[in-house]
Amino acid sequence: STSDLSFNVRRRYSLSFIDSDRMQGLLIIAFLCSAAYGDKPPTPQWPSAATFEFRIISHTDGEYESIVKTYYSATKKAIRFDTWGGMNQIFVHTDRKEGYYYFPKVSEGKSQVVCAPFNYTGVGLLPFPNLNYYKFVGNDSLDGIPSTKWVANVMAEESTLWIAQTSEGPFLSAVDFKLYDTSLHGDNLVVGVADHSEIRYYNFIPGEPEAKVWNRPPIDCNFPFGVELQEIVKYEFLEAKYLILETVAEEGAPLQTREEIYEINRKLVESHNRGPSGYKLQLNQFAHLTADEMKSFKGLRLSTVEGSKPHTHVDDDEVEELAKHLPDSWDWRDHGAVTRVKNQRMCGSCWAFSAIGCLEGAHFLKTGELVEFPEQLLMDCSWDAGNGGCLGGDMSNALNWIKEVGGVTTSIQYGRYYSENGRCHFDKKNLISPIKNVTKVAPSVNALKVALVNNGPLSVGIATPQDISWYKNGVYKPLQWGMIDHGVVLVGYGVLDGEKYWLVKNSWGEDWGLEGYILISAEGNTLNILDSAYYVTMK
Repeated sequence: STSDLSFNVRRRYSLSFIDSDRMQGLLIIAFLCSAAYGDKPPTPQWPSAATFEFRIISHTDGEYESIVKTYYSATKKAIRFDTWGGMNQIFVHTDRKEGYYYFPKVSEGKSQVVCAPFNYTGVGLLPFPNLNYYKFVGNDSLDGIPSTKWVANVMAEESTLWIAQTSEGPFLSAVDFKLYDTSLHGDNLVVGVADHSEIRYYNFIPGEPEAKVWNRPPIDCNFPFGVELQEIVKYEFLEAKYLILETVAEEGAPLQTREEIYEINRKLVESHNRGPSGYKLQLNQFAHLTADEMKSFKGLRLSTVEGSKPHTHVDDDEVEELAKHLPDSWDWRDHGAVTRVKNQRMCGSCWAFSAIGCLEGAHFLKTGELVEFPEQLLMDCSWDAGNGGCLGGDMSNALNWIKEVGGVTTSIQYGRYYSENGRCHFDKKNLISPIKNVTKVAPSVNALKVALVNNGPLSVGIATPQDISWYKNGVYKPLQWGMIDHGVVLVGYGVLDGEKYWLVKNSWGEDWGLEGYILISAEGNTLNILDSAYYVTMK
């Protein structure tokens, strides 16, 4: 059955890393034998100020990488991150609990840089791992560089550090982070890797950064944002999982350790699974996140302006007649209209993935070719339509924007997905897949089925209760839910063990749910799935 699909399918990728001549020049012969320090060397003391770069590559999401330059000063209680050569810039001042996020956007067809302010209520600023969690396990060599090796096992996490000694103090060379998931298959406990990331550090310059580094761009910082920008900055840069920082702070709440958050979530999962529910949960890559942090993996902001046509089958009797001739089950994957599961990561870009999934299916129906289109293009370029990149958006706005500009480019032509706001750069000569109409589906089960079978995968919005983050299998039918806040792609429907369901493609990677999919109950209007559904017809 569908619920038996393996959650523990993993992918592996070969990696190549950046070496630094400066790093090699700073290295001295150290830690060559443990006798110099006894069995264990002194615990390294991180510098109080430094400039360095790091590169993150995900083993479980082979497309993702990020290159970040970091400026850090404990004296100034400040830190700055520049991603991808300064495409995005983040300034944080913990003494003032202030943060500033500079990023590119398009306004009236022209590219500009804007700034969004945010409050930073985190508890720490040190951009290095907390070594209180780590044990020295021996001397090692990484890329020919003598290093000490340190390992931490906290909750379901395993983190390995390689620390090189330079003439000016210790330098973090690399971090290898794994987050495990566990599940019971009969009487057997199966352990899989839910997340595996590797970070390489280079261009290390100890000491205070130049004073001009802290001069922010001369731009008014008043851009509003939708999703929790503070959570993105805290989690992705300052309190990242691979650093195993010990505490997180929620506004107006006591400090919680990551272990405490994991334990709270573990108890919720285990309590649910002991009950009679028809769906099961599983600790996964989101097991150590708070509910507020999970908001940053969503990002749907429904537009108050209706720019789509009403459903063409406005007559209920006509819909019911058409529904009589529908098959008992449908899955657009079986017909070749669905691309692979993608991963938005910690960016409120679900709306772009939902819109693109719908367009990819419609393009297949029109041409017979399954082509991947770039979510990043919508994030970078559709600001004038009311969208906001990683700060949230609306799939109907995105689809109507595509209609207005005349199509999209392919993913290969546009370039990689950054999981952050980028610069708009498409060439109109390369646009394909023009849209004729964007149509909103009438809010009924049969109208949704008729639209789905006749027009391809639908772009839909759903509400996301907390436990959907840990969905494993079965027909998801929670007792309650809130407002629509997440964009997904509806690709089919069917029946499992007597329960009718919608087959939905998510954008949280293949390691979530049923290899990236979820079965949502088709009884009533579960998760408000009937309320915001769209399809497109092509020119």
